[in-house]
Amino acid sequence: KKGITKKALKEVSETGHAPEMQIGKHDVKVDIWGVGYLINSCGINGIHSELKSFAKRLCDDAPKGRPNASDAHDEAIKIFKK
Repeated sequence: KKGITKKALKEVSETGHAPEMQIGKHDVKVDIWGVGYLINSCGINGIHSELKSFAKRLCDDAPKGRPNASDAHDEAIKIFKK
């Protein structure tokens, strides 16, 4: 069976790395995850709920569940223009 165990996903995510880094995979989706991680871990109080929701989507455990770079960019622009 290939893949990553839930325990490994949790451990890697807690160290600030996208889950797929556990198996040495790095692509744009890892970078997308990293942006979400930065938003979640920046320590700023009072982050707007839309931004929190956006960060959660960026940090989806499954790379296919994360938006692509273009969609993430467009969504970020909409959030910050409000």
